[in-house]
Amino acid sequence: LEMSDLRIMYSFSGDSSSELSEKYEADSCEDILVLLDTTPDQSMVEEGIAREVVNRVQKFRKSAGLKVSDEVTMHYKITPSDHNLNSIIVKHLEYVQTSSKTPLRPKTSTTTSVTKTEVFDVKGAKLELNITPGFPADYAAGGGGTSSGGGLPAQPWVNVELMGVKPASYIRSNKGGLLLPQDKELSLAQLQACIQDMFGLYNVNLELYYKPDKSSKVENLKYLPSNTVYAFKPNTSGSSSSKSEGFHCNFVNISSKSKSNCSMLLENPKGSSLDVSDLQACLQNLKIKSLYKDEKKSSAVKLSDVNKFAGQTLYA
Repeated sequence: LEMSDLRIMYSFSGDSSSELSEKYEADSCEDILVLLDTTPDQSMVEEGIAREVVNRVQKFRKSAGLKVSDEVTMHYKITPSDHNLNSIIVKHLEYVQTSSKTPLRPKTSTTTSVTKTEVFDVKGAKLELNITPGFPADYAAGGGGTSSGGGLPAQPWVNVELMGVKPASYIRSNKGGLLLPQDKELSLAQLQACIQDMFGLYNVNLELYYKPDKSSKVENLKYLPSNTVYAFKPNTSGSSSSKSEGFHCNFVNISSKSKSNCSMLLENPKGSSLDVSDLQACLQNLKIKSLYKDEKKSSAVKLSDVNKFAGQTLYA
């Protein structure tokens, strides 16, 4: 026998041998031994779960008899509501939408025109998918990119664009956005007040439309989520406007095990950043004490640094 005919095999022994054999792959070259840790980390686990969501969406499309060219939106609901599947979908939304060629949006009390519903089991949670006709206003077919860092708010939202009137002198933009309440519906008067406050137009009456040509007046608020509202001063004419893609303002999503996922604005209107005291007030309103980079809460995020995480998910 020659040395080239021999192969040295390594194995673990002792009480932990079985556990170590599952965790490590061993190989050697001459006098060098390499141990490869094959344990998947949290990001790998989450990516695997995101692929499962893509699989469920594709299966549902097939069972519903949809063609690739059919324009539909899937509204999802997860039970229990505090399951981490919520944060995984939010974090990997662009991947899920691009891979399945289907926009996903959270199901809300205003979700209507559902044509088919199916429930799937995903990692200990119930994933309810609901098909509605058409693409949402912020969705670009084949993609999922947005203007605020690659994701969308975890809660229902609406874009706002001021038309035919300038905002107050201290406001930098005519574009903004609202995060809609998850536990109740806005009234039309409340919506108008929010928009007046957003642009500093406290004594200006505004007329609200879903289209910039003023062909569709805002009367039924069930169409607000993922849409754009155009605010006009009375007696001004409509005009054409480029279609909004994504949410106008920078934001962060907040994942919590004790409550439903939510979002926090970092600016509003666009370009008008919230200062630390404003952000602190937002967290107090959400009854959240601190934010962290990871689910294990091992790395806290200072409010002065939150803007660095625009479009991403933080943990509470």
